[in-house]
Amino acid sequence: MAATAVAAVASLGLASAAAGDDTTDGLGLTAEVTDHGLVATEVSTSVSEAGTLPDGTPVLYIGGSGEPASFTVVNAETGELIFAADVPPKSIGSPIQPLPDGSAFFGLRDGSGLIIYHWDAETHEITEALENPAGGRLVRELQLGDDGLLYGSTYPNTRVFSYDPETGEERDYGNILDSGDSDSYAEGFSVHDGTAYVGTGMQNGHFVTVDLDSGEKTEIELPAEYDQITRFYRFQQVGDLIAMAFSPGISGGTNTLFWDTANQELACEGAIDSFVSLNNPYSEPTEDGRFYYKANDEIWEFDSTDCSVSPTGWIDTDLADTGTHRTLGLVNSADGSEHLLLGLNRDGSFWNFDPATGEHEFFESQVTGSALTAHSIHVGPDEQVYMGIYLSPQVLGRYDPATEEIEQISGPSQADSWLTFDDQLLIGSYGNAVIHQGDPFAEWEWDTNPAQQFRLIGEQQDRVIQMATDGDTVAIATVADYGVQGGGLTITDMTDSGTTYRDLVEAQSTASVAFGNDGLIYAGTSIRGGLSSDNSPLDAHLVTFDPEQGTVTGAVIPVEGNDVVSGLVPIGDSIWGVTNSGDLFEFDTTTQEVVNTYDLGTEHSASPWGLGSTVQLNPADGLLYGIAGGSIFAFDPETQEQQILLDDLSYKRMDIAPDGTIYALDDTHLFEITVGGAGAECTETIDGRHAGPLTVSEGVTCIESGSVRGPITVQAGASLIANDAELFGPLHSTGASAVEIVDSSIHGPVSISGTTASTVLSGNEIRGPLSCSGNDPAPLDLGSPNTVRGPQSGQCRDL
Repeated sequence: MAATAVAAVASLGLASAAAGDDTTDGLGLTAEVTDHGLVATEVSTSVSEAGTLPDGTPVLYIGGSGEPASFTVVNAETGELIFAADVPPKSIGSPIQPLPDGSAFFGLRDGSGLIIYHWDAETHEITEALENPAGGRLVRELQLGDDGLLYGSTYPNTRVFSYDPETGEERDYGNILDSGDSDSYAEGFSVHDGTAYVGTGMQNGHFVTVDLDSGEKTEIELPAEYDQITRFYRFQQVGDLIAMAFSPGISGGTNTLFWDTANQELACEGAIDSFVSLNNPYSEPTEDGRFYYKANDEIWEFDSTDCSVSPTGWIDTDLADTGTHRTLGLVNSADGSEHLLLGLNRDGSFWNFDPATGEHEFFESQVTGSALTAHSIHVGPDEQVYMGIYLSPQVLGRYDPATEEIEQISGPSQADSWLTFDDQLLIGSYGNAVIHQGDPFAEWEWDTNPAQQFRLIGEQQDRVIQMATDGDTVAIATVADYGVQGGGLTITDMTDSGTTYRDLVEAQSTASVAFGNDGLIYAGTSIRGGLSSDNSPLDAHLVTFDPEQGTVTGAVIPVEGNDVVSGLVPIGDSIWGVTNSGDLFEFDTTTQEVVNTYDLGTEHSASPWGLGSTVQLNPADGLLYGIAGGSIFAFDPETQEQQILLDDLSYKRMDIAPDGTIYALDDTHLFEITVGGAGAECTETIDGRHAGPLTVSEGVTCIESGSVRGPITVQAGASLIANDAELFGPLHSTGASAVEIVDSSIHGPVSISGTTASTVLSGNEIRGPLSCSGNDPAPLDLGSPNTVRGPQSGQCRDL
């Protein structure tokens, strides 16, 4: 019989089950969870629009990202705060459309979809207008038509919609592309004179018009020299022209085209002769047909009447040094004679600039910082815990176990994966699949230490999902760029970018990687390629790869119907893997066959490349721990027993320290998990009445619904496990391996000192003094306090 603390597990509300049966004791593990708080709190702003209140006050509307997202309005001339509010439940700022009365529509989104809200400039009330318009999870652009309707374009279904603010009526114009087309983004969007002009991506880059009265759609064929365009990402009407930003740009040339809506032809070819910067590169137009754009570190004026461009002199100011510039907006005076450019930085600070006079002013952020979304985690060689942030303002979280404090340090926009390599930290970040390397023991300064080593976008790779090493070589699993199928496996010794092998399984990404003990590399795949690419029709594979030959030597489907092989662990001649479907499998490297599959009993994970599922070997107890379906599980590879250790939150990432401590993340918080009661076998079991003294001198003595009438002594190295027991007499333990007493009654004093593996006192009634000292780890009550009728001291003072 395995030694367990069954009631302790139950007291946490945990579910546990052994493989193949419906028992409730599983591995008999207990878990102490410490919430260390928010991973990072910071202002993160990438969306803004300029507008004017009814009294003529120029304002900047700002969408903030975090948990939750926020909406802020500031005075563009003075920097003063006009309005600010957190707006749950979404977490990412989305397009904003100011209205003539100073009010605004604004979108907020997360992975499940988008809500468009209305902010009233007079009452400052926020109301929900519509959710997931036209069935899209994301709206790329909002624009107010001359008819007073709100128009927009969507992802992933490339639809156009309208919304009537007066009646609440929504019109879905349908998919603007043929059903077989692989473009899923309708990003370029502008409404002019009853027509919506729409540009799509990420593979084919279509240019389509939609008659907003009849709904008729017409694709405009562009000249052959623009066939390389895969994506239109921003449209802006200026005069009778539509400026169209596209990607990839023409080498040595431009990434802007102009469409003449009056003459139905391209115009002003080459007028903007360099690449525009910013994801939202063009300002709103002036009344006389000009707009502003940023390129080559300068802000330029474009005049649609003669296709001329001229510099504004912004480059000669110090505004470029105020922060990471994200958006560019324009406010026109009431008579249209004066113009004020507004620029938003990533940290919510902003500046204004008068292009006519060069006068400018910088303002500190008025946006309230929010909890940022945790995205990745790694215990570094310095024993500190590093945490990446989803679409961050270039920060990371770092937790020091010695001080129990989290600090924010500089970092990439999104750290997807980590690896310790020769006492160095490797960080893989999105986009362009960038690899940084740094010394965690030296002063930290992103891009200096750690410094960029290489990027894999040249191999059409965009996301670094997982990395592994055998001590000499690093293997990197990646997902392809937007609209591209076929991930990669990169093998490098970190002196250069090494060699990238594409399509280990045709049209599938590489989602996990491990070095086997046989010298081969094992990689798990995802059926999904880069965003907006078609899924593979095949199930996810486990691939065997020979790094010496640079070839795939085998591939199997470990679980039918599964979309991602998410994590891999080598143990002896086996590779253990976890899948998005909530299964754990064992692959025999000698026979190259899957020999066992175990249903973990969790929900399936929706993570497209498997980041939400993992499995790792705990060096402290030899068990496998991981995340599946938001739950943390434990699995014994020797006995095949398993247990759901925690399912109280939706856990998304974890890593294990060398001492066996588990660090896990939910959306915003870092948790430290100490596992106790790891499945030792009972060498003696008392399930009836024991009369007289009991001395536990070796092994594990278990008292299961039994009683002991006499003093109990637990000697050095021995263990006592009691559940639903009655103990009459003093209990004294010195130097024991484990003392775990749960839902029991003790009539007499209790003294426990020097326990080395686990001390649990949970839900007991103790009639006498309780004293604990020198136990490491410290005693736990598992959330079920004890009733003690006597003095409590030492480590048990608060149990």
